[in-house]
Amino acid sequence: MTNTAESVQAAARLAVRHLRTAAYRLREHGDPEADELLATADALADDLDPVDDTR
Repeated sequence: MTNTAESVQAAARLAVRHLRTAAYRLREHGDPEADELLATADALADDLDPVDDTR
C-alpha cells in the first residue's frame, strides 16, 4: 500500500471513530437516529478493516 493510500485509510478510520463517538453521544441524549448512525459507523469500519474468515 502506498503512503497516500495509508494516509487516506488512516483519515477514514479517524472519521469513523468520530462518527461512532457522535452516535454514542446522540444515543445518550435520546436521539432516535443514533442507533442507525452507529450501525453505519460499524459498517464503514468493517469496510475499512474486513475480517479475514479464511483462517
